[in-house]
Amino acid sequence: MLEKVKEKSFYYLFIFFVAAIVMWFFEMLYSLIFNSKLVAPGILYGTWVPIYGFGLLFCLLFINKEKNKVYNFFKIVILATLLEFASTYYLSDFLGIHIWDYSHYPFNFDGRVALHTSLMFGVAGIIFVYVLEPLLKKAYDKLGMYAKVTSIILLILFILDNILTFFFSVL
Repeated sequence: MLEKVKEKSFYYLFIFFVAAIVMWFFEMLYSLIFNSKLVAPGILYGTWVPIYGFGLLFCLLFINKEKNKVYNFFKIVILATLLEFASTYYLSDFLGIHIWDYSHYPFNFDGRVALHTSLMFGVAGIIFVYVLEPLLKKAYDKLGMYAKVTSIILLILFILDNILTFFFSVL
């Protein structure tokens, strides 16, 4: 039982960092294409955006692949919206920073969340759950101990990054 929990924990850590790192690059590329400038996303020094890691972890924890895909789509939309909404309060109220503002989009709530982004996260979540996660599971299993060690190293670097960002820099 303990071994199974330990193995799941390593896998969740692996998924968290794959999502957080891949989406950091995706957001940078998006900014370059649509804003014609290269902007490092997020607030941390490292090449990761944790909200995406948490979002995909929520998909793993709360989405049942046996359920209808339409049902799961709406469940992901709700989870993503709640995560994004809670994140904006944490970032603005506790850290005093504003990373995104959706007030110029229709169907937004207080500029913190908007229908179009929630729907995009729903589509991305469905692609993750049904297409990418099985591939990542195969890669994780194939990498074995390398995936676990890499995840632990990334966790240590992530913790250090958070310490440097929140205690030794002005946000």
